[in-house]
Amino acid sequence: MTNNIPETINAILFDMDGVLYDSMKHHAATWIEAFKKYNINFPKEEAYLNEGSTGDFTIKKAIKQICNREATPEEINGIYEEKTRLMHLRPKADKIPGMQALMKRIRDTGKKIIVVTGSKQPILLERLHEDFGVHPDEVVSGYNVIHGKPHPEPYLMGLKKAGFAANEAS
Repeated sequence: MTNNIPETINAILFDMDGVLYDSMKHHAATWIEAFKKYNINFPKEEAYLNEGSTGDFTIKKAIKQICNREATPEEINGIYEEKTRLMHLRPKADKIPGMQALMKRIRDTGKKIIVVTGSKQPILLERLHEDFGVHPDEVVSGYNVIHGKPHPEPYLMGLKKAGFAANEAS
């Protein structure tokens, strides 16, 4: 083993929200408010339960559960646009303590890092390079996938970007 990271692991996939950034409180508040604009009472817990999912998935699921119907394209676009607008008004999410040092340590061992997130929030995605040295080509976001987490598509895409098989990543 090198620095306690198994030598057989060549890539490590990280989530973003709640792992790299303490952003979940912002997501929860903005989801609640964005849904409220459409007279939908979105429970705070649902923001946490859907962490990592794409915005489209979260909106469709919530409207199905709360309103007992399918979401319209106007609702999907409108709720997500409002959430994005509100996220830009929130304070900057703090970095999770110790994550910069951990990612540096991983890179120092020669391991590849890929961030796999369901987020499409530019306010966070744009910070990844400056805060953690993660380049845009090392990110799989909600922009890149059809099926968000927990579907395997984002993780499989992350493995492909890393250039390694599943048994070579963690």
